[in-house]
Amino acid sequence: MSRLLLGRSDELIVLADHTKLGATTFAHICSLDNVSTLISDRHCPQDLHRLLADKGVRLLLADEDKG
Repeated sequence: MSRLLLGRSDELIVLADHTKLGATTFAHICSLDNVSTLISDRHCPQDLHRLLADKGVRLLLADEDKG
C-alpha cells in the first residue's frame, strides 16, 4: 500500500529523528532517490547532510529549543 501511494504522490517528505537515520529496518519502503524533503533534528550527522545535498534532497532541521 505504501508503494502505491508513493507512486501517486508528487512529493515525498520524511520525518525522522537522528536515531532513525542510517538504521536498518525489516521493511524497505523506498530509496533516498524518491525523497524530496527530510525533516529531522539538529543531531543529524554531517555526512548525511552532504549525501542529501548530492541527491537533491532538501534537509529541514527542527529547532529543538522552541516548544
